[in-house]
Amino acid sequence: MNPQRRDVLVFLLQNQNDQQLHVHEMLARRRRRRRRRQVRNVWVRNWISRRPLLGLCDQLMVELRNEDTRSFQNFMRMPPAMFDEIVQRLTPRITKETTNWRASLDPGLKVALTLRHLASGAKYRDMQYALRVPHNTISIVVREVCKAIIEEYVDEQLSPPTTQAGWLQLANDWYQRWNFPNVIGAIDGKNVACKTPPDSGSEYYNYKNFFSVILFAMVTSDYKFLWVDVSDNGFSSDAHIYNNSELREGQERNNIMGWPQPEPLPHDTQDVPYFLVGDDAFSLRPRLHQFIYARNGRARCRAFLAQFRRESCAIHTQFISDSAQIIRGFPWTFACLCAVVRGLLVIFA
Repeated sequence: MNPQRRDVLVFLLQNQNDQQLHVHEMLARRRRRRRRRQVRNVWVRNWISRRPLLGLCDQLMVELRNEDTRSFQNFMRMPPAMFDEIVQRLTPRITKETTNWRASLDPGLKVALTLRHLASGAKYRDMQYALRVPHNTISIVVREVCKAIIEEYVDEQLSPPTTQAGWLQLANDWYQRWNFPNVIGAIDGKNVACKTPPDSGSEYYNYKNFFSVILFAMVTSDYKFLWVDVSDNGFSSDAHIYNNSELREGQERNNIMGWPQPEPLPHDTQDVPYFLVGDDAFSLRPRLHQFIYARNGRARCRAFLAQFRRESCAIHTQFISDSAQIIRGFPWTFACLCAVVRGLLVIFA
């Protein structure tokens, strides 16, 4: 093609794109002006104003609390006493002032709809009819309660031991429950789906073909989160996150406060370091062991690997038992927030 003709075509295409962009911006401004001019037909819809009489929290939850506590626990993922404790501790952080325009939402209602959303993954527009709370209000309340839960509980619940006795107690729990000695915890990552962040390209696009952030965590023998990291995007691998984490750095430099010194395994005399367990995505290290799949080999070797896989599956069970993909459709910052809240709520259970 003639270079002069090519330059003219490029100029015309760029000019056409600029004109289309200008038209789109003009239409967007016009739509925003129309939305601002819209006049409300009603201040509060009648079915919403009947929330105290017919709302799910004011009727069904009261019945479940008084008549069937097991169903209440299934509905809220926690017993009534624990729910009341959370409401009591979060009340100062989430209580709003009642004005002459309208009454503020009760803190118990805010906590209930947040827990129900995190437990079921229901959409705001689906929840608004049972709870009789508008979907746009639910979107604000969920963020507010998640932030309050983190501020109230993170220092209390996500606090690793700082003494050697505390770490040894974790290792003893692993040995008593999973019959595997010298283990401190199990690590793994979970893709938490989110909306595509602006101007991020494929940075948050993972191998499962959706956009996500990664909840990377270490759990104890009884499925409780001990340490979490939600700073990496879905494009990163579990091994990459671990290699760049403060957990690995602390292990390599031996500066984790109270980390126990190597001790012999039961019925042995050779010292073995205390270590973490993970799947085959991680590289083998002195303080990080991975399980491998062996189809052949001696029976004793197969039994050992089966026990190792059983132990390492503890964190997989934790992630799967309360799926993190309930956060699909949220911006990545809120996905990180909900991921941490999930870890805290599992600790309550």
